[in-house]
Amino acid sequence: MSTADHGRRQAALTLHAMTAADRRWLLSQLEAAQRAPLETLLAELAELGIPADPALLQQALRDGGTPAGVHGAPDADAERALRQADPARLAQLLQHEPDRLVARLLLAADWPWQADMLAHCDVRQRQRVVASLHQLRLNGAAPAPRLRAALIDTVSRRLAAAPAPAGMAPAGAARAGGHWFRGAST
Repeated sequence: MSTADHGRRQAALTLHAMTAADRRWLLSQLEAAQRAPLETLLAELAELGIPADPALLQQALRDGGTPAGVHGAPDADAERALRQADPARLAQLLQHEPDRLVARLLLAADWPWQADMLAHCDVRQRQRVVASLHQLRLNGAAPAPRLRAALIDTVSRRLAAAPAPAGMAPAGAARAGGHWFRGAST
């Protein structure tokens, strides 16, 4: 079995362990060429009656599915830019993202803007993000290296492309529509 086949099988088992809503969402983020083989493997798992194994999902979250010896690191410029980001712009960018995803971003580093960014969030969102953050910390869920790198790189890119909130000078970037992981337009 090739490394790619092994990776697809591991991804399918991990997806199989997720809730149906999470699985649908994650699959919707993939291109058709990536999604089709996973959907085939998921159908096989269901047809064979293989039970979902939550331990696989926990392992994937713990180690990011990173093969031994391979560590994901965010782009240094992306991390530096994110470190210097404006809290109000971050709050605006993250307002429609899943609370747990925002909490994972907050766990990715000791961000100087964390408290200010949360203060700019809607009260309900702030409460949900703080609750998710608290739960993740209780579970010792530090972001896996590849997840951390993907979060930092993606948020940094989206921030650079997002319009500045009213009253702020634009960062010189074109408007990028949509949510950074969902790909839906705003």
